[in-house]
Amino acid sequence: MTFVYRHRRPDIDRLPCPFVIVIANGRDVDLPDGTSVAGLLEVLGIGGRVVVVERNGEPVDRSATASTPLSEGDRCEVVRAVAGG
Repeated sequence: MTFVYRHRRPDIDRLPCPFVIVIANGRDVDLPDGTSVAGLLEVLGIGGRVVVVERNGEPVDRSATASTPLSEGDRCEVVRAVAGG
């Protein structure tokens, strides 16, 4: 799966498309319609790592990432703990 950052263009945004745009950490990400939070993490290259995901201001339980679908315009914040001193 690949993802594309795209600039919004009114002429393109009106066309039917099997993709949705979600905002992940402030950037637009095109995803196939029906992609889950777990799918977003895979696309971002951080699948399988311990992260905290917030979708539209609400935390997503780790056990629910595969069953939580994303919709057009969803805003996700993905945070990964980094050890350091």
